[in-house]
Amino acid sequence: MMQCKRQQTSAGFRELPAIVATEGFKAQMEGNGAECAGNTPEQVAALLRIEVECYSRVVKALGLRLD
Repeated sequence: MMQCKRQQTSAGFRELPAIVATEGFKAQMEGNGAECAGNTPEQVAALLRIEVECYSRVVKALGLRLD
């Protein structure tokens, strides 16, 4: 059951770049102060890996801890 749900979700995300690229969607999002970027799930995962790596170094260098 989980596999089916995951495949449906991935298929939905693959359609997002085409939706985000439409002028109507861009205009509405930019009107709300958002920047549009229609990335694939793989591109988002790669971006998140880079961000986590970068901010992990910052957190460690500053000695930050959760209370």
